[in-house]
Amino acid sequence: MSDDSQFSQSPFSLESYCDQERHPFDPPSAPKNFHLVAKSETTSTISLTWNAPEIGVGSVTGYRISFQEAADGVWKQIEIASNKTIHELSNLIAGSKYNVYIQAQCKEGFSSPSTTIMGIQTLERTRLALDVKATSTIKGRVTEGTAFLDMYEPETEITFEQNFIKKVAVGPKRLRRLPIDPIRLLMVGPTGSGKTTTLNSLINYLFGVEIHDNFRFKIVWEGKENNNQGQAHSQTSNITIYTIFDTILKRSVVIIDTPGFGDTRGLKYDSGTLNMIKKLFEGVDLDMSALTAVCFIIKASETRLTATLAYQIGRVSDLFGKDLGQRITPLLTFSDGARAPAIDALKEAEISVTEKIFMFNNSAFFTPAPMVAFWDLGVKCFELFFSKIKTWIPISTAGSASVLRFRQKLEAIAQQLQRQIRNLINEVNTMKQETIILNQIDSEVHANQNFEYEVTEEISEKRKYDDKTSEKISKQELLKRIEIKISENRKKVQETLVELNATLEKLRKEAWRASKCTNVEFIDQLILATESEKKTGWQEYVKELRTQKEIAVIIGAAASVSDSEKLERLLADAVASVSDSDKIERLLADSLPIYPVHESGALVQVKKVKNYLFGGRK
Repeated sequence: MSDDSQFSQSPFSLESYCDQERHPFDPPSAPKNFHLVAKSETTSTISLTWNAPEIGVGSVTGYRISFQEAADGVWKQIEIASNKTIHELSNLIAGSKYNVYIQAQCKEGFSSPSTTIMGIQTLERTRLALDVKATSTIKGRVTEGTAFLDMYEPETEITFEQNFIKKVAVGPKRLRRLPIDPIRLLMVGPTGSGKTTTLNSLINYLFGVEIHDNFRFKIVWEGKENNNQGQAHSQTSNITIYTIFDTILKRSVVIIDTPGFGDTRGLKYDSGTLNMIKKLFEGVDLDMSALTAVCFIIKASETRLTATLAYQIGRVSDLFGKDLGQRITPLLTFSDGARAPAIDALKEAEISVTEKIFMFNNSAFFTPAPMVAFWDLGVKCFELFFSKIKTWIPISTAGSASVLRFRQKLEAIAQQLQRQIRNLINEVNTMKQETIILNQIDSEVHANQNFEYEVTEEISEKRKYDDKTSEKISKQELLKRIEIKISENRKKVQETLVELNATLEKLRKEAWRASKCTNVEFIDQLILATESEKKTGWQEYVKELRTQKEIAVIIGAAASVSDSEKLERLLADAVASVSDSDKIERLLADSLPIYPVHESGALVQVKKVKNYLFGGRK
């Protein structure tokens, strides 16, 4: 026990039962002689002993020890069997002071508390890194001349795994306890930005690894260690929540590792990542109701806002509501200490680069013979980072979960609109073919003879003109039926546009940043690269990319204006600009040819499509 330890009356103490006659239903008196076992303190445990109560010992069914870390102030309890008079409190924090007291328990309740022992101090840990290494598994060795580093995987335990989300406890099991005032960090960033190396370096910093140590820790394995994947593919496929219970900060740290954005395997991987993050924010069992910071990892060497980088930043920006968006904290990797070119790229993307930007250099952490200057730079980066964020109050993820639900709804509406547009194109194209064919066989139509002809829609379809019905069908009546379908489809398009705009309006109110549709140019680049490489299955991938581009154009046009009438006109222009899809171009009235047929009937209806499609381009 430390010199400043002292005995004082517990705030819960009552009059001693020893001084009064005990009623048969009264609880027993307090346990006697409650004290610390001499020299029992370790870095994480203390041992306590006591004597049974003097009054009512026969009714004792157990004991309850209450303890608190002096700095924390929260009382915790543990139940002890009635035949025990010694107990070891475990999972305590090294170098911390604790206050403890004990009560006897019986069927009627608890006794009055014993005298509270104040200021019992656990021993200071010599090296957390050595404690972690003792229970870790060696995975390999890196050599450089005569120098070497042994790579260890810390002791881990998967505590939750469901819906592509996994929770992992990191570090020796004996050091784990309920997370202490946890710092929760969400790690996001482009594929190949150095996120994996930063995470592994962060683990070594939190465990207190020093430059002279010939070992390092890794919790994420990459390159040849991870099925030989390259940097174009994200090293992380699922979301993993790492909880480091014991750190040199004397606080727990929770790190949420997410897949990188901009994976060349396709946009569907990025959509999957957004869906996983939404489930993360919504998961009751995951305890992710609040975050301390969102760490956006990007290379310090990024000199300009390319289409790819703009897309990746846009995808990260799409994740958050207005509140949590203010906690996006850029971490610039591969920094040499000078002003990073990426700062200008972030400014261009309208990402705040004030006091919340941090530069990192992790090169020395996994080099067998690191230069002292680079090691010190790496450590100072983490010290500065944690000195800032440790004072931040966690922000709820509820608003961001709502934003992600709206974004998923927006994409579903855009896909629905895309299908409706294609149906409308098909009907307009059908009317055009019907008009041509019926004019070519005008004499047969006037004679009301039976005949068949073909029109090309999504599939080839044979149509029959027959007079064996109860009433004769004129050419105009036949075309009228198609015109009705066009009108119905146009109405569906307009209704979906209203729903699309309403969803966008909700996003404007709740989202940190409005969608800027930066992915159109990025998709163009993917299409060109895929067509050039011609890898297996490239045709299907290009088809998928073009479909995604149509959706991006629809959302982009809708997001750029708020007035519904302007929205419809702009949408028509934007959809027509998708040069990959000649079907979409036909939506424009100018692309519909006017054929010299009768002034009544079909021609008039084609003109109506021309004039009123998407609100009118007269």
